[in-house]
Amino acid sequence: MKTTVDILLATYQGRFFIEEQINSLMQQTYGSFRLVISDDGSSDGTWEWLNDLLKNEQLQHKIILLPRGERRGVVANFSYLLQHATAPYIMFADQDDVWYPEKIEKTLKKMQASETQYGTHTPILVHTDLTVVDHNRKSIHSSFWQYTRLNGASRKQFHQILTQNVVTGCTVMINRALADLAQPIPKAACMHDWWLALVAAAFGKIEALNEATLDYRQHGQNQIGAQQYGLQQLRHQKLWLTNVERKRAQAAQARCFEEKYTLNLSIEHKSILVGYQDYCGSSFWRKRKAIIQYKFYKKGLLRNVYEFCM
Repeated sequence: MKTTVDILLATYQGRFFIEEQINSLMQQTYGSFRLVISDDGSSDGTWEWLNDLLKNEQLQHKIILLPRGERRGVVANFSYLLQHATAPYIMFADQDDVWYPEKIEKTLKKMQASETQYGTHTPILVHTDLTVVDHNRKSIHSSFWQYTRLNGASRKQFHQILTQNVVTGCTVMINRALADLAQPIPKAACMHDWWLALVAAAFGKIEALNEATLDYRQHGQNQIGAQQYGLQQLRHQKLWLTNVERKRAQAAQARCFEEKYTLNLSIEHKSILVGYQDYCGSSFWRKRKAIIQYKFYKKGLLRNVYEFCM
């Protein structure tokens, strides 16, 4: 019997795209999976469409639609889904993407090879590259990692992930060891994928599959989206302005991580977390000292110039 994989799909106002996404999930070459869906209060017909979908007897054994409650937000919704995942391996899906047929099969192969190397008791996260497409799935760039200059394969250490998240949630597979350690995902987490990556970097392994496994659709309703890397784009996005709110959120995430895992963290990682809070909230010179001392460098020269100058 094949190992079951739980796919966690968070939906909100996704009626326009969700049918194409679920069709792509149902066409996977690896069929031993369960799709667990949580809708976050959609009012555009998504909830009604999902309920109609479950009238199909062939899909009733593949799909679990969780009860709706009050609005949670994207991070809390994925945390809610994670608490209902029981399989040895767990993947995360966005409503507006389209998975390639071998996505589960290839990611699972990478995960199981990693567990053979490090042991099933080791928390492991596997993530992949993506193809960036527009609203109509016309290709923008064949590689998200190249488009954003965020090569996920090159950044796996704790201080690197703490400084800059390079893990995109819709590409992620985690094993049971990581799922048990990471949940519940706290409110202070900036994003669910960032939190999972932090836990994996601190206590386990992050492994990258250098291959696009889905079309990552860009449109006006994206929660994060793919931001092209370059001076012109940085100016256009106004990233040269100090983002106090963003730094406060990242500092809060670091404090929460330290508090939650204080008994498990190494002395080195505790020191990095304290230094990171200096990086986020201290004076001009203390911030720069923290960057150099703890190597809080980002991927890309322009991003580092920005951090040093602001």
